[in-house]
Amino acid sequence: NSRDEMLSRRVSENQLDATADVYVAMMGALLIERGAELKNISFVDAGIELVRFFVSHSAWIDGALVEKWMRYMWSESMMHAFALYALARHTGDRTHRKAADATLRKVVEQTQDSSGLWHHWADSRGNKGAFWSRASQWPLLWMTQALLFVEPGSESADFMQQSIGKTFEALRKHQDPKHGIWHLVINELDTRLESTASSAIVYCYDRLRELDRVTESISP
Repeated sequence: NSRDEMLSRRVSENQLDATADVYVAMMGALLIERGAELKNISFVDAGIELVRFFVSHSAWIDGALVEKWMRYMWSESMMHAFALYALARHTGDRTHRKAADATLRKVVEQTQDSSGLWHHWADSRGNKGAFWSRASQWPLLWMTQALLFVEPGSESADFMQQSIGKTFEALRKHQDPKHGIWHLVINELDTRLESTASSAIVYCYDRLRELDRVTESISP
């Protein structure tokens, strides 16, 4: 099955020993979430095992818990944070929550611009990538998912909601006036319109409204 397939991969696609790719944690979080909803303990246990496997095969790089092959900080480097929050909530081990908090804060520090948009990547020399549309979509998506596993009003939730609010405020300024969606590079209007990122951005806003985590005033 898929769980056994993931646990059998002792070498990643990047050919580094004893590492795991982030989709292991993502699958684990999905199993934890679905298992809790269905009251299926075998799903929850399998999910916990997968997320722990990812953690044990990751590394602390520049203050963030990430895949060992990372040499840049990417805006999507937070994508497993929701798995760490899920693991912490279901095991009671707060070290995983602290790891998620630290990783989120580092990614925001390095890749979210003061304008609210997201650089796709940043390196240790201060170089940063463009405001690629999916570079803003991914953090929105993973923070939206992470908010399911943290308490409203907690320090973790407040930090994410502040970052999300800044993102939506920035996105509203760069929406294509005719079509209502965003360009491939958000602040470069000569790049093509990008439907995938735009769909995910709208999904995040609608989901966050359902969770009562954003207000209509920041609607894109």
